[in-house]
Amino acid sequence: MEIVVVDPDYPREENLYGDVFVHTRVKGYPLHWKVRVIGLNTLLKDDVRYTWDGVDVFMSCDVNKVKQEILNAKPQILVIHFIQWQLMDFFLSINKPLAIFVHGYEALSWRRRLFDYNSLGALRYLPAYFFKNTKQLRYFHDFATKANQRKDICFVFVSEWMKRIASADVNVVFNYSKIIPNGIDSALFNYAEKDVEQRKKVLLIRSFNSRKYAVDIAVDSILELSDKPFFNELTIELHGKGYLFKQLTAPLAKFKNVFCYNNFLRQDEIAEKHKQFGIFLSPTRQDAQGVSMCEAMASGLVPITSSVTAIPEFVKDGVSGYTTKSAKEIAARIEYLYNNPTIFSEMSHNATEAISKKCSVKITMPKEVELIESLISNS
Repeated sequence: MEIVVVDPDYPREENLYGDVFVHTRVKGYPLHWKVRVIGLNTLLKDDVRYTWDGVDVFMSCDVNKVKQEILNAKPQILVIHFIQWQLMDFFLSINKPLAIFVHGYEALSWRRRLFDYNSLGALRYLPAYFFKNTKQLRYFHDFATKANQRKDICFVFVSEWMKRIASADVNVVFNYSKIIPNGIDSALFNYAEKDVEQRKKVLLIRSFNSRKYAVDIAVDSILELSDKPFFNELTIELHGKGYLFKQLTAPLAKFKNVFCYNNFLRQDEIAEKHKQFGIFLSPTRQDAQGVSMCEAMASGLVPITSSVTAIPEFVKDGVSGYTTKSAKEIAARIEYLYNNPTIFSEMSHNATEAISKKCSVKITMPKEVELIESLISNS
């Protein structure tokens, strides 16, 4: 079976934090499927061809080259992630089955991303984003309206929240849709029982390129903790890259037990970090799922996150982690786990069990494979 996966940000050596969750899906496909990844990446200057973990990838900033590459591949189906307005008419015109995975950015109104424009410096970029986003949603509305008339096109959302909000912002009811979370590779992110001492070890792995990831709230929670008598018993690590890194981590430089690393981590390195820590710090302002949080939960870390958007679909507050509303609440939950090692152990086990049932690749992949095969049979 010939399949083209369309994704604008597939991982590569220079971009380890690309759409790793898309790669996890691709690696779970049956071995007899021939899969190629093709993407329109407008940030590239030159075309790139490479193989990533056994997957052949082509990326270009040239829309026509991307279209021709797809046609040359002669796929039986297109599996599309982060659908872009420049390609929507083309996708409909080639009359192939389409599985369209909606993750968030491509389907959310600019109004939901205003947290990224909270300063005078950032505000100058808002008009350009407003124009781009308005165009994307207008095209998406027209595309979805036409797609609704076909039985071989399905929209796949990673959470109920994502489906509900996309429907509101794109202003369309998706007639044929599925909920399939991004699968978590439980072979890589595997559970090992945590020693209670690991409740004193707190890990954050985030991009520092957007306020969406609420690293500022995480930093404020560490500052709250610094007044606690047990603070020096904690070991806290922050990993990530982005233009906000220096600014956000500056207040933490004075603490000898807080380590800030301006780096990317490969998936195997993240899994190894998971084995060393017990608490995963992942506040957020907006997540359609929270893949890095789910990976940490699979490894047995207790997530301390935010009670917003899709997060409550993946974390049950007080059972498999904590959903909070402020830096003070985050600090209070870390203090509670410090004082209650037995609760920490129980929640560590609960976190792994909850994610295993909801989005282990063993659960999600059969659903995705079945969907792709059914769309082909409907064409």
